[in-house]
Amino acid sequence: MRLLCEIWVVGALIYFAWDKPFSEYLPQTRKPLPAVVQPSPPQSRPIVRAAPAPSGNWMWDPARRSLLDRPAYSSTDKSQRYLDAEGRRFWLDAQGVRHYDP
Repeated sequence: MRLLCEIWVVGALIYFAWDKPFSEYLPQTRKPLPAVVQPSPPQSRPIVRAAPAPSGNWMWDPARRSLLDRPAYSSTDKSQRYLDAEGRRFWLDAQGVRHYDP
């Protein structure tokens, strides 16, 4: 019996609150209606265009270096020093620039 009464009370609350809130049923809680605001004339907006998709040419740029690129030296070499045609020793940094030993 109690369950039936609870279902009836919940159903009545839903029925009365479905279209307008409970504050509108009680006269002391009513708020004054706001004054009618005149709509402003529409303003023109600049046209926004979507940015073009990148071409993908940056991936094939030979000057581009990333962490996934092959290192400038082989990790299996005993020494990371190289000899040029004149017999000077040098090493390569990540960008492939030669650095000569003093």
